[in-house]
Amino acid sequence: MRYDDNLKCLRLEGGEPPKDYLLVLMMDRLLVELYDQAGSGKGKNSSVFVAMDPNSEEPDYVVKFCNDHDKLIGSIHEKKRMRFDREIRALLKAVDYHKNAFLLNIVDHGTEKIGGYSFKYYVMEKADYDLGTFLAREKLSLQQKIVLCDGILKALMALHEIGIYHRDLKPDNIFFVGDQWKIGDLGFIAFREEDFDIDDRTEKIGPTGLLSPEATNKAFANRNNPEFEIDCIIDDKSDVFQLGKLFWYIFQGAIPTGQLIFDDFRIGDLDIFNNIIIPMLQYAKLRRPNIVQLDNNFEPIRKKFAVV
Repeated sequence: MRYDDNLKCLRLEGGEPPKDYLLVLMMDRLLVELYDQAGSGKGKNSSVFVAMDPNSEEPDYVVKFCNDHDKLIGSIHEKKRMRFDREIRALLKAVDYHKNAFLLNIVDHGTEKIGGYSFKYYVMEKADYDLGTFLAREKLSLQQKIVLCDGILKALMALHEIGIYHRDLKPDNIFFVGDQWKIGDLGFIAFREEDFDIDDRTEKIGPTGLLSPEATNKAFANRNNPEFEIDCIIDDKSDVFQLGKLFWYIFQGAIPTGQLIFDDFRIGDLDIFNNIIIPMLQYAKLRRPNIVQLDNNFEPIRKKFAVV
């Protein structure tokens, strides 16, 4: 990829012939403004653009830049660049293990010089819409909701099969592409095989309202008193808990909190409530299913609602 700072366009050079694409901002500010704020440490972790072929001959792509360029010094900026690198590494791993059908596909990646600053970036396929947008405008039958939950479950299962935990599941990070739901935004992922923790000790990992108990405790619990033994490890079972909250949101548009009883579950299906939702939303990890067990629990629901 080559970026033209004057024309505000980029060239994706992998094709024959190379194509020039116009950049259209998707987020709230231009990337090229970032180097005017060097050292401020403010703003989102990344800026996302649509790359459009002016001649409409090629599909649109999305380009995601890490906001923390090479001139921003310090452990905070270094960690953000490291997380961006890990996101790219996870996407490439999905390609290597043939799981990329369940994630937004990566097309290109590297570092680009813009205005005297080096920005990490990657290029990916463009989604049609995200889950939050879809649920805000569509009225779904119960069977359609089951199909939707099943598609997201399979995508998360593919991620876990290659040893990656998402840890930031929310409607904004689930995308529809073509005819399939895919997972995106891997900025908070963890790799199962790694023996070091990139997270700060009390860092909030995950979306507000959908945090697992261990993510909540990591950020807010009394961890200084040795009297208390508190699980603050955010892993595959944390994804299952977040997915349970996401399923509840899909079924009835609310975020589940407090002690849940069947009367709270307005769709009125006891099998889904007892065998899917309640096991996923257990406080203790040992009582939650892993992703394979959850998939097995889901099989009778698929048969009941004729979901293939």
